[in-house]
Amino acid sequence: MKAVQKFNFKNLIVVSVSLIAFTSHVRQDLAEQLVGEWRNVYLNIVVNKKGKTVDVLTADSTNWEATLKIHPIRTHFEKNGTYYSEYFNLKDSLVRRTEGIWFIKGSKITISQLKPNKALYKYELSIKHNHATFSGYIDFNEDGKEDDYYFGIQKKYN
Repeated sequence: MKAVQKFNFKNLIVVSVSLIAFTSHVRQDLAEQLVGEWRNVYLNIVVNKKGKTVDVLTADSTNWEATLKIHPIRTHFEKNGTYYSEYFNLKDSLVRRTEGIWFIKGSKITISQLKPNKALYKYELSIKHNHATFSGYIDFNEDGKEDDYYFGIQKKYN
């Protein structure tokens, strides 16, 4: 019986080490895939107040500019863990620029906006066929509660 327990324990160690190596590779691969310029192609935000949905904002490539009055947001994720996002109005003038740092742990990305004001965003992230999907709860309506559900898709531009 002891030989079986040792064998199982050894297998458990081998599987655990392999899983850690695989998970580390997936995280690194996800971070490497994210580096570059991305532009929004879809956005859905469910705005909640006091536990009830009060608004839903949806925009895609067919109505983005008409709905939001800006071009799709351009976000640049740099290899050194910094990022910046640029917002251009319909006259191609830069009207907002946010910047900060980002990191990935597992399949979650944390984006710490440092300028023009501080904010922290945590999203579930997946990347497939040059499309990145971000989903999670944020404080979109600025009521002090991260209870507004964000789902966005960005396409890699370069």
